[in-house]
Amino acid sequence: MTDYARTEWETWCSERRDQVTGVPGNLALVAYHPVSAERTDVELLDGAQVWRDSDRAEVTLHVGEPVGDAGVPVGPGEFVVERTGPGAQNAVDLGRYWIDAFSLDGSDYELRIYDTEAPRLSEFEAIDTYDFDPAMIAPGEFSEYNEIDSVPWEFTRATDTGHTKRVPGKISLVLGDESV
Repeated sequence: MTDYARTEWETWCSERRDQVTGVPGNLALVAYHPVSAERTDVELLDGAQVWRDSDRAEVTLHVGEPVGDAGVPVGPGEFVVERTGPGAQNAVDLGRYWIDAFSLDGSDYELRIYDTEAPRLSEFEAIDTYDFDPAMIAPGEFSEYNEIDSVPWEFTRATDTGHTKRVPGKISLVLGDESV
């Protein structure tokens, strides 16, 4: 069990680093652009506009002039960017920039813009983690709720606070002498 757990922990560490340093990823995220029913110009994407039909869970992006990086033009034209939410990824590659249309719960949307040349990507060194500890291995039990709970969630950006996350159940385990 310990060898398996160590391998899983090492895999998680590697995958987490890839998620943060990849595009799209946290370090490549350079801008948020609110999306409403009104067409608005998109920061960083010259000639681009974005809007959302309130009846559909998708965002439309109009690219007025070709955008993209050396020889990878996109547009002109319109295309749909499907909703990305917690646990999903639907990023669109526009060359140097990648975009996705994010919504926590389907109410508010934002266009997130990622830059393959973001300075933070080259400045990043590591994610701090605790060393692997076999004493922290404990069997657990997942108990599914009869109905999925929606729990208010606080975020680092005030505009995101107040949205809910769906919680399907709870995990119980004993760690040392303590039940958690």
